[in-house]
Amino acid sequence: MFDIPSKIREFFNKNTIIQPILITSSRDPSQRTRTFINEISSVLPNSIKITRGKLSLEDLNYIILKYNIEELIIIGEFKGNPGRIEIYIPNKNYDRPKKSFEMIINGVTLRKELGINEKIKVKGVVIKKLNEYNEIDLKYIEFLSKIFKIPLSNENLKDNEAYLLVKFNLPMLDISVFNNKGKNIGPNFRLKLKGV
Repeated sequence: MFDIPSKIREFFNKNTIIQPILITSSRDPSQRTRTFINEISSVLPNSIKITRGKLSLEDLNYIILKYNIEELIIIGEFKGNPGRIEIYIPNKNYDRPKKSFEMIINGVTLRKELGINEKIKVKGVVIKKLNEYNEIDLKYIEFLSKIFKIPLSNENLKDNEAYLLVKFNLPMLDISVFNNKGKNIGPNFRLKLKGV
């Protein structure tokens, strides 16, 4: 079994200010879902990715409580594909973490499908704040910013930084990841939000 505490210690040794989020899968994920988790965690510098294995929700609640991690993201499946993003928060009064929100994933494009074969790991990420966003659009991207703990910005990026671009086709949100040179580096995914 992998050593979760060492992964968490490694994160805190590198990051003294950033509050991490824990990312894992539902039980027995497909290869496609595992790849999506690897790719999404590579563009979320504040994330700690762990293999679910036999860990129960009770185990995960214990981990996030013990290490003072404010948020747990579980990527669920539908027919072998990433199917939902479940957001949990620690629950001191119960064995399981408390589910705070769920988003449906209505399709993903992985890096291999974009013609990208190398590993990518960014040091910083923002959600691009476009002038064309209206008040309702801003409400959604502010919500995504809060969920993924990513700042909003329209500033120029440094090397090895990336941005998420959100396009609206409500109730769907199309999210693409770009590097600082404007190249789509993936993963790209479509979310359906139930209500914010």
